[in-house]
Amino acid sequence: MLLGSLCQQLRPAWHLQAPPSSDTCACPFREVATSGPLHWSNRQQPQSKCHKRQRRSPGSVASLPFTDPRNESLITQDLDHDDDEPTTSHQIARPEAGLPDRIGFLGAGKMGEALIRGFLASGVSIPSNLSASVRNAERQRSLSMLGIQIFGSATDGGAAEIAANSDIIIIGVKPQQAENVLSALAPYVRPDHLIISIAAGIRISSIESLLPEATRVVRVMPNTPCLIREAASAYVLGNSATPLDASRTFALMRSVGVAVTVEERLMDAVTGLSGSGPAYVFLMIEALADGAVSVGLPRDKALFLAAQTVVGAARMVLEGGGNGGIAHPALLKDHVASPAGTTIAGIAELEACGVRSAFMRAVKAAARRSEELT
Repeated sequence: MLLGSLCQQLRPAWHLQAPPSSDTCACPFREVATSGPLHWSNRQQPQSKCHKRQRRSPGSVASLPFTDPRNESLITQDLDHDDDEPTTSHQIARPEAGLPDRIGFLGAGKMGEALIRGFLASGVSIPSNLSASVRNAERQRSLSMLGIQIFGSATDGGAAEIAANSDIIIIGVKPQQAENVLSALAPYVRPDHLIISIAAGIRISSIESLLPEATRVVRVMPNTPCLIREAASAYVLGNSATPLDASRTFALMRSVGVAVTVEERLMDAVTGLSGSGPAYVFLMIEALADGAVSVGLPRDKALFLAAQTVVGAARMVLEGGGNGGIAHPALLKDHVASPAGTTIAGIAELEACGVRSAFMRAVKAAARRSEELT
């Protein structure tokens, strides 16, 4: 139901586009984002040495007229990729220096740590090129276990240390702390710095106003599945950000999932959907499992089956039921719901309880709250 209601809202913006050729390599270090309304790509596929996506044979469910954002506006950039090299050799590069980017975090809470772990797991960076400024002693100990460099509070010298040791600075503090942290960072920002903000609700204009003129800023809204390289992220470029900055941001976020570009006016909607969405899905999985337990299924099996059901259903939407594009969930639902069967009886109960409306209202409420934080 969550997928159904959301995809129905998105449907008018999409149109038919053929899937990519099987000869196209989906390695995140082969392709980079270009300018355009939307970019989305698959992650590196670990089971394939050449990283090519393993496409399924066509199935019986046809894709509806949507553009699969994973296929849009990608170009190939040769970064001396060698499939036989270890993953750690595929770090994001600073072309002007020929060296891997050093990435520093000002604030590394749950989302920041998820990104750090994701960057390490994907090989987009290595511990010696990562650093974080955090004020909480427990967080410092936890992050130091990852082998990265740790500095103290941003407002107590940490911002200066991060600026001196980073090429990309990720602002990961809470919205109410952003002004003080950015003010502490401002004296140390260099022209070659790229500032990426993942602070919810903080607009680019607010960030740019606190930093030196012409500072290159990108605003990103990731979500917590980046920890397992399944993030759904959106980003928007600031006034001085360059196409290279877009490519670097896209490569970072694609290393931990997928990424789309949106207009900044839509970032609150992104926050309400993909930013908060994992929590909605967790609630849905818990409810499905509880229902199964209530009719006799053991808790462990109920939870496992509920979670896998959501994974499988989502993949059917994203993979077009086997046809390579994005399929409308309503069509997939109709293939499951046979006349007078068990599924349509369950759907009738969901509709009677207003589940579709509840999910829509949740997205709207979270988006409104994001706007209030601005």
